[in-house]
Amino acid sequence: MIWESIQEIAQFVNHIATVGIGAFAAWVAYQTLLKTPRQQDRSASAPDSADADELETTVSLSHLVLFETSKQRTTLETEAAGVVNCYLLDKRDTSAVKKLQWSIGRGAVSRILNENDVKAHGGYKPRTGLINIGRHRNWLYTKSLFDSEEQLEQQIELVLRTAVPADEPTP
Repeated sequence: MIWESIQEIAQFVNHIATVGIGAFAAWVAYQTLLKTPRQQDRSASAPDSADADELETTVSLSHLVLFETSKQRTTLETEAAGVVNCYLLDKRDTSAVKKLQWSIGRGAVSRILNENDVKAHGGYKPRTGLINIGRHRNWLYTKSLFDSEEQLEQQIELVLRTAVPADEPTP
């Protein structure tokens, strides 16, 4: 009789502990979801000069970081021949070489600009959204790198315009 009472009390305590831990985990997950993603301050971590070009995250006319995590970075870059390339740098890969994901030729760049075929979609995820550039659909971008979807679209269009000289007629 006493032994059965002790077992019932132990089961009850176990049940209360399980429910409490589950509720705490759900609360922590909810609080994490509510946090606004912030861009990390990079001024504290100064890269070596050899890695400075790879780690630069500022926007220029010919280079734009679209997506970045601690493990990967996706950039959009204009090449001398008027070609826009999308590169992926997987930081887990020891060779640390940018891998070409896709290219857009000068003619396609002109068409994308004329048809305003650059669209960002924030989606429901707190840290990433999706970008469509011409026929290249659903590429991830990091929300904290841009103030808004409109700013991202404008910066991509700026990179694309770099590939097509101003004096060249667009079809």
